[in-house]
Amino acid sequence: MDTVIFERVVSATVDKLKAIAVSNPTIITSCKSGDDFELRVADAVNAVLSDSKIIAKVNHTPGSHGFPDIVIEFADGRKYGIEVKSSSASKSKGWKINGNSVMGSTRDPDVIETYIIFGKTSKSALDFKARKYEDCIANVVVTHSPRYLIDMDLDDGDTFFDKSKIDYKILTESENPIGMITSYFQQQGQKAWWLSDSTPAAVRMFGELSGREQLELFGYGLAHFPELFQRNSKKYKRLALWLATERSVVASSLRDDFSAGGQVNIILNGQSYAKLPQIFKRLCDYREFMISALEQAEPEMLQSDWGQGVIPQNTIRSKINAWIIVAAENICDNQLPDGVNPLALLKDIFPEYVD
Repeated sequence: MDTVIFERVVSATVDKLKAIAVSNPTIITSCKSGDDFELRVADAVNAVLSDSKIIAKVNHTPGSHGFPDIVIEFADGRKYGIEVKSSSASKSKGWKINGNSVMGSTRDPDVIETYIIFGKTSKSALDFKARKYEDCIANVVVTHSPRYLIDMDLDDGDTFFDKSKIDYKILTESENPIGMITSYFQQQGQKAWWLSDSTPAAVRMFGELSGREQLELFGYGLAHFPELFQRNSKKYKRLALWLATERSVVASSLRDDFSAGGQVNIILNGQSYAKLPQIFKRLCDYREFMISALEQAEPEMLQSDWGQGVIPQNTIRSKINAWIIVAAENICDNQLPDGVNPLALLKDIFPEYVD
C-alpha cells in the first residue's frame, strides 16, 4: 500500500511544482544549481504530505550526493526515494540528462523504489516530469565514471534493462555491476573502453608508437584475432576495438598494415610458396611477437577471443597447435593458390612447434 501512496505523493509533488511555476515562477527560476532545485522539490514533498495528512518523514541533506536525493520514510519504516534532476537550459526541448553512477556506492539499500523528478528551471522552458527510475534509463554512458543516461520520454520496453535483459534490482544489489554490464556489451560485440582498469588515459595514434610497440601489438592481434586471415571488410573490427579500448590506440589503416603490398613469394620450412596474400608475410615478420603474445595469454582468454570451445593447455606448443587449427578455419579456399593447404602452410611457419 505504501508504494501506491508514494506514487501519489510523487504525482502530487509534480502538480505542486507546476502550480508554483504558474503562481510564483521565480521560486523555480531563481534556482542557480541542482542543489537549489532539490530544496524546492523537498519543500513541495513536505507540503504534499502535510496537505494529504500522510505521516512520513522526509530525509534530505543538501549537497550530500547520496542516492536518491530525497528519501520518504513512512510510519511503518518503509523507505521510498526521489532522485532530483534539473536543467536550466533555455532552449532545451528534450528530457535527456546524465544520471547516477552505475556503481551506486552512495545508494541507500533500504529504499524500495525510486522515482525521478526532472525539472526545467529556465523561464522559457518551465516544466516538470516524474517517472520510475529504471523506466527512463536509456543506456550507460561515461563522463568521469560509468553512469546511466536518463530519458524521461523513453518508450515503454525500450530501456537499457529491457534491451540487456539485466534486472535493475539485481544490478543495484550486485557486488560487480560493472561486470554485468561488460558482459552485455561483449555479447553485443562491443567494447566499453571505460570499463577497463588498465586502459591508458592518453589516446595515441598507432603510427606514433615506437617500432617495438607496434610489433608487439601486431603480434597480439595475430595471436588473438584469427579472423584477420579472412577475406572480408569487417575482419579488422575486433582488433581496432581492442586497440582503442585496451590500449587507447587509434589505428586508422589496419588494412594497409596487415594486407598492403600485393602477393608475396616465401620459402617456408624448405617449401616454396608463390603468390600468397600479404598477411602471411606479416605473420612471418611478426612471428616472434605473435609467439610471445600466445605465451603470455591465459588459455581461457584465447578460448574466448577465438570463439572456440576447446581450451589449449598452458604450454606454448599446445597454444600454437590450437591456434594453427583455428586460423586455418578462417582461411577461405580461394584465398590461396591451387594446391596450397592452409593447415600445411601455417605448420610450415611454425615447424618446431607442430605435433
